[in-house]
Amino acid sequence: MIGGWHQSPEKASYFYRLFRLPGQDSFTQINFGNYLSLLILDTSHAHEVTGIQTRFVKSAMRKSKKFPHRFAIYHATAYPSHRKYGKKISRLIRKNWCPLFEKYHLHAAFEHHEHSYKRTPPISNEAIDENGVIYIGDGAWGAAPRSVHSIETTWYLAHAASVQHCVMVSINEEQRLYEAYDVSGKIIDSYKQVIHPYNDTFN
Repeated sequence: MIGGWHQSPEKASYFYRLFRLPGQDSFTQINFGNYLSLLILDTSHAHEVTGIQTRFVKSAMRKSKKFPHRFAIYHATAYPSHRKYGKKISRLIRKNWCPLFEKYHLHAAFEHHEHSYKRTPPISNEAIDENGVIYIGDGAWGAAPRSVHSIETTWYLAHAASVQHCVMVSINEEQRLYEAYDVSGKIIDSYKQVIHPYNDTFN
């Protein structure tokens, strides 16, 4: 993005050439059959978190509310592992998107930007809630890892590490398994969501 944050789509010509999305925006919904729905979102690079994109999140999540697996993927974090909790874009995501994630039972949000690893406990209304959303990230595969906040003193971190990693997600009709691997192939974190057919989807 030429110029950094809060730019027009014209300033992201390389992104649009390399990463073709349905439509002309930097955010979209991609559905796989009727079992997996992905929300690809833009954290105020070419489109602001607020306004049209928040309305899109609400509409897209309503359309996919019966899908057994629902994930969101975006750049800046709602729950940062390295940066400050009060950063403007983090606050905007928590205010505008997170309530919709919670209302329509998003299963996980994949966040980036921090260059470290984190997984939150399930969160709803900015508090730990077993029926809430988990946030996983934070984008440190091809970048030097940064320091992380202390798990002991950061209420929203269940696991955090200053390590390069990737996350593998395995889904089936019984569970969602999230496994984080470091560059040597070692599993550094694992989290399982068991699917409950009668209460796992929004009614």
